[in-house]
Amino acid sequence: MQIFPTGSDPLYMELDLTRMLASGAGILVQTGTRFLVAGPDSNRFDFGGEDLVYGPSGWPIAGTIHSFEYRLGNSVLYSQSSPPFTLDAAMLHGLAEKPGDVTHLLLPGNDTLHGSDLDDLITDLAGHNVFYGNDGRDTITAGDGNDHLYGASPDGGPDGADIIDGGNGGDYIQGNAGNDQLLGRGGSDRINGGADNDIIIGGADNDTLNGNRGADAVSGDEGNDVLRGGQGDDTLLGGTGNDVLMGDRGVDVLYGGAGRDIFIFGTDTSPIGSRIDSIKDFVGGVDHIAIGFIPATMLSDNTSGPAPSDHTIAKAFAKAQAQMDAHPGDHEVVVVGGSEFLRMFWASDGGNIVDSVVELGGTFPTGFGPSDFIAA
Repeated sequence: MQIFPTGSDPLYMELDLTRMLASGAGILVQTGTRFLVAGPDSNRFDFGGEDLVYGPSGWPIAGTIHSFEYRLGNSVLYSQSSPPFTLDAAMLHGLAEKPGDVTHLLLPGNDTLHGSDLDDLITDLAGHNVFYGNDGRDTITAGDGNDHLYGASPDGGPDGADIIDGGNGGDYIQGNAGNDQLLGRGGSDRINGGADNDIIIGGADNDTLNGNRGADAVSGDEGNDVLRGGQGDDTLLGGTGNDVLMGDRGVDVLYGGAGRDIFIFGTDTSPIGSRIDSIKDFVGGVDHIAIGFIPATMLSDNTSGPAPSDHTIAKAFAKAQAQMDAHPGDHEVVVVGGSEFLRMFWASDGGNIVDSVVELGGTFPTGFGPSDFIAA
């Protein structure tokens, strides 16, 4: 398709991204998904009542794009050379219709992008963005700015194993379904893993992280972070800083890391079974445990013998319940074990029927007592 204007007469057209305009001074040449300008004169195009001006450099020099849709391309590049051109991008639609990855490169600005049903690669430089990977195994990399990044579409549906990097800024990241890798980096981020088995790393600053469903690995990294495992057998690592760790349901392994950490166990989150929750690096006099009450009495039984059969959870549970029965009272905690293992039993309702247990590892330089607990 070729159009040859004369002089300064206006040219009105419906821009079809599946066509190429070529030849003639001042005519836009569209090749793939890159816009070029032939000729020295600037060109003006009307987009829904607002003008977009292309200069002789081949890049937009004025105007705002509010909506953009493309099809069939494997790569889409949005960029700018200088203001006042902006890509407001209230809605950017990337619609791929053939096999292969789809690449989206976005300019600095506040963008909204819906990926395709294929494996998208979405990269942004800056701005406060909203990205949906939609179906497929997507890789989303955001720059500076407070972004909202989702592995799936806003309507749900199938989703793959996504990799999402929030960059700097306070981001909200949601992996949705699939075994996702989610990284907050700088800024105070909120990250939710969604379904399946996710790897979540908060990065710098104070983050709030939740594995949700699945067997997740959640790391706060730097800062004072709040970590939740959700459902499933999770591993939580606080990292540096004063962190709060909640394993929630499932058999969870908790590492506080450096700092003054708090380990929270709720009702029915640490039941007695063949496998139990554990704290691997508790430091007495530094870290704290929250079980819904501060113990009024600490009871103990360290009579376990050297045989492995003496170390079973069933035998430790029987000893803990015997201690409770022999010392009637409310809000009691029983510690069973010795140098090789230490298990803490309690009744989640503060009564006398033991129903919860956590295995403790770490150091207890000042002993282990009520001062190691907080009410939460």
